Amino acid sequence: MMRWLWMLPLTLLASAAHAAFHPIQDRPYRYESAETRTVDGIERRFHSTRTVVFHQTDHGFTATVTLESGGPQNAADVARMFTTATDALLNRPLRFTLGVDGSIEGVEDADAAVAQIATAIEQMAIGIHRPGVSTALAAPLRAMPPERKVAMLASIVSPLLAGRLTDRAPGQVAVTLPSRPPLAPAMALSGTETVRRAANGQITIETEAAGNVDATPLANAPGQIAARAVSTPSVTTRSTRTFDTASGLLVESNDVSDVIVSDGHTVHRTRIVTAITVIPPR
Repeated sequence: MMRWLWMLPLTLLASAAHAAFHPIQDRPYRYESAETRTVDGIERRFHSTRTVVFHQTDHGFTATVTLESGGPQNAADVARMFTTATDALLNRPLRFTLGVDGSIEGVEDADAAVAQIATAIEQMAIGIHRPGVSTALAAPLRAMPPERKVAMLASIVSPLLAGRLTDRAPGQVAVTLPSRPPLAPAMALSGTETVRRAANGQITIETEAAGNVDATPLANAPGQIAARAVSTPSVTTRSTRTFDTASGLLVESNDVSDVIVSDGHTVHRTRIVTAITVIPPR
């Protein structure tokens, strides 16, 4: 699946407004993302490598993101179509406009980038004889309002940016998180967030959440783990993210999501494990 397209990062807003953002400029950071998606015992592995170059401007920063490699190691059919759409941006630099605190303010040529993704979906759908999927996915992409296109593309780089997360005070608090795919983003899970600060200037945020959520959106949803009426699924998520408070950037993150669904006859299990590592310029 094109994870960055459908899945929002588990980001919680903080109240403070003094986050530092001082990335190394004009030299590439390496951004490695690896995902393992296991559905009913069938494992698919996805890996991508991006470079991110920051440049300071009079009004903040720009971040130029280039996808250097991507795609699954063993995908097929619909999953292959989604990753081909992702690979439509291969070696195509995307320039993001950032504020002085690293917040994403815009994306240059967002319309052209999204149109390129939509075209790739159509071409792949034709290749695997799934034109109905092309209509269901490509047309809504082209019809997105400008702000939605920017938000979609922003998810490519947003996991890298700490923002106000570095202002968190150490300790544990109760949180409410959106569930992860294959469940709808609006489904909330309750859990805890634990913040730890290290002497080397890094901050680690651990989040755990679980619960039962409404499974109605799963029924007849293209690309989801079920295409029939399902009973209430059990969901658990665990996330560990480490940020450098000096640069305001991610160091590494690990996320695990488990979904158990029963349709009354069979139990379906999905596990998604995602690891991100950021290597600074040397």
